[in-house]
Amino acid sequence: MDAVVSLCRVGTAQVPARCESVQVWLVDRPNRNARPDIVLREAADALAALRAEDKIAFIHCFEARSRTAAVAALYSARHRGVPLPQAWEDVRATLPGCAPQPFLRDAVERITG
Repeated sequence: MDAVVSLCRVGTAQVPARCESVQVWLVDRPNRNARPDIVLREAADALAALRAEDKIAFIHCFEARSRTAAVAALYSARHRGVPLPQAWEDVRATLPGCAPQPFLRDAVERITG
């Protein structure tokens, strides 16, 4: 792993020193993000930029259920050309316990719509 994209708070010892660290503040509760569409887009774009540099990037949030799933689906749709329904299926296959908050699903739909 060359880089970590954190969608939640992390401590200083949680990201290995050898890794690039990108921190994205995305709260997993409705009406707590001023502009969730922008934050989701920036997170997906950050992941795409790291991958374009041939970096192995790890994206995470607490439990990898909601925020990680939303950003992963958005990344697939925006940067890999995967149709959004397939992107959600791919995420569920990788993260079987994923359960994105409805406001995040709605934002991903708006961004890709």
